[in-house]
Amino acid sequence: MALDPYTIKLRELQNHLRCLEHPPNFCYKPHANSKAIDHVRMDPKALADWTTVIINNPENATINNPPRGEEWDILLNPKARRKNAIESIPSSASGYQQPIFNVHIPSHSHSPAHSHSYYSRTPTRPHAPPVFSSPLVEHESWDIYGGDGLKAFITWCEREYKIKPENIEFQEAYQSMRAVGINVDVLKGKDALWFTSQGVKPGTAERLARSYHKWYSKLLR
Repeated sequence: MALDPYTIKLRELQNHLRCLEHPPNFCYKPHANSKAIDHVRMDPKALADWTTVIINNPENATINNPPRGEEWDILLNPKARRKNAIESIPSSASGYQQPIFNVHIPSHSHSPAHSHSYYSRTPTRPHAPPVFSSPLVEHESWDIYGGDGLKAFITWCEREYKIKPENIEFQEAYQSMRAVGINVDVLKGKDALWFTSQGVKPGTAERLARSYHKWYSKLLR
């Protein structure tokens, strides 16, 4: 089956960013001679966002040039990232505490050597009670995804199943469902067969069908 333009461009971007110094990660290098400490690891959400801009606004991004904008400037600038991390460290009478971040992108590695905190984008906000409408069409935790509940659900599943960056099946499932206008308000109670009918691969469909209730229940807390 022929690949769609998004998947083709995503794979081109992954091949371009594949890092020999931090396998199996994808890294943006600010300069040709960038040191390893200055590499910026691109997680699935960053890769998806970059690819989307290439497809929809090619004048604003290419395989060699990332998107522009304040958020991307902070993400891709090593000095700005380190300054942002230092300013995010909470004060404590007992001494130093680790920075607390609201990570945009799922963590695919859980060892200290592969912590995602060094490229996190936004300091954590105080927890607030969830806000719902009925049916479930918005929630404050989706703000970091531009209000896209389906992307929030897919990203949560990638984190839940510890999906590695090179595995794009969940992202493909997202693209298949978004292409036909599906959002999370129609996923409740759907089984794996329904997901496969939307073009999702069987194994991923099983995971999505099993995960929806758990994810939904967490939002209600």
